[in-house]
Amino acid sequence: MREEFILNDQLSATGIDPSFAIPLGYTTLNLGDIERAFDSENFIYNEQEAVFAFVYRQEIARLSASQLGLISSQEIGFDVALSDGQATVLNALPAGQTFEFSYPAEIDLSFENGPEIETVTFNNGFLTLTVASTLPQNAEGTLSIPALTLDGAPLQMPISIAANSTLEIEVDLNNYVLDLTQGSSGYNYLLVNVDLAITSSGAPASGGDGVSFELTFDFNAFESIYGYLGTPPAYTFLDTQYVDLFKNLIDGTLFFAEPRIDLTISNTSGVPFEINLSGVFAPENQVETELGGPDLTNIPTIIAAPSPGLVETTLHTITSQGTSPSLSTVLQEGPFELLYETNVQINPLGNVQNWLLDSSYLACTAELFLPFYCYADNFAIADTIDLDFASILGNDGEGPIDWQDVKRMQLRLVADNGLPIEMFGQVYFTDSLYNVIDSLYFDSNSAFLASGFIDFSLPPSHPDHGRVLSETRTIRDSELTRDEITVLLNENAKKVILKARSNTSGASTQELVRFYPEYELKMKLSAKIDTQIEL
Repeated sequence: MREEFILNDQLSATGIDPSFAIPLGYTTLNLGDIERAFDSENFIYNEQEAVFAFVYRQEIARLSASQLGLISSQEIGFDVALSDGQATVLNALPAGQTFEFSYPAEIDLSFENGPEIETVTFNNGFLTLTVASTLPQNAEGTLSIPALTLDGAPLQMPISIAANSTLEIEVDLNNYVLDLTQGSSGYNYLLVNVDLAITSSGAPASGGDGVSFELTFDFNAFESIYGYLGTPPAYTFLDTQYVDLFKNLIDGTLFFAEPRIDLTISNTSGVPFEINLSGVFAPENQVETELGGPDLTNIPTIIAAPSPGLVETTLHTITSQGTSPSLSTVLQEGPFELLYETNVQINPLGNVQNWLLDSSYLACTAELFLPFYCYADNFAIADTIDLDFASILGNDGEGPIDWQDVKRMQLRLVADNGLPIEMFGQVYFTDSLYNVIDSLYFDSNSAFLASGFIDFSLPPSHPDHGRVLSETRTIRDSELTRDEITVLLNENAKKVILKARSNTSGASTQELVRFYPEYELKMKLSAKIDTQIEL
């Protein structure tokens, strides 16, 4: 007796127990599914009634206060020497008596690239004092720096040095404040006072004998700096932004009409900056490998933050209209990565009042924004599904159907497509090592999935321009004979690979379409099984 079991596209069975049918399914794919698949690494802009977009975010430059190195460590040296007259007076003293004198050292500090420093508050680091004596007598005294204070008290360093010897003293500068404004210029001025008492030993001293002092300040160990920080050479940064979207495309054309790169520049310092992109490169491209144009260089000056604890944010957008070649053209080649070369210049406006905290930074983040207002022509995608034919058809003795009774099988796919894409493709059955056993199902020269309906007669200014107005239903049938199924079983088919080429609707004439998050594709799979059951 021959029976024909049919499962219709509503997944209902007539006259049979549905458990004897091949397992069938219903699925709905919407852009929210794509969002969940990509959001682990990329941000998806997905808001109702807004064009769906991929956003790739990458910090392309960061300059911390410690990286600036605007004022270097300073080594300050001076000598305190006896004149001929002072040596005569010292030599006339009885042994054990002292000769006292004072010496003020006025020092104008000089920093590379022209900083004019007013105050520095230290949170770390040390002041190192090295003392070397050429006197034939012992000396004691004090070195004081009135402008270097701790809780308002000036630094005083006691000195006790033997004849013809050296001495090193180290002071922890944590919480010290250095005020360099006391000179006539109002910056970079340091006064050091030395008071010495030389004890006569009977050994003769000569004019020119004395004590040399060398002070080393670690200005990089600061909590805050106020003043003008100069104009050092520009800083250059190289960073890479990966565009995973193009890695999922085998070939073909994907053209974005309105891509953009949004720069967000955050400044937490009291220093203005100038930023420009000396280049944005697509090293994998074959034709257009470098992006240029005014949008890369006409970035507004990054103004200083108003005060400590606040952030000054500057926004700038790079578009196809302001780039050459256009950003759309560079992206049309499908680069997997973009390489940004960023130059940062400090104080582009010249001498202005600055401040800098040890926690200050400048950061520039690039967001590659790819709104799906585009066309895609002949781009290829592939996907793999695990399959166990033996289990499905009961050849393992556990399935709902006895394989010996199966004569042939017909599969039906019903798809309601609300996406603006059509698909051409082929299904391949492979073993576990991806060796192709057989193929079926779709004519590669005709679309197996028709695009949703779009009215291309609407002008670009119309709100529905490029928008899917209604779903399109496609019904596809494919038959597997018993001989074909036998081959799949004997060759141990374990995987199904779908290779599809897709176009957006109207891509051949470069019609632009829009993708919205409410778009969805609904698919139902049903089967008709012919069996021969002997009673």
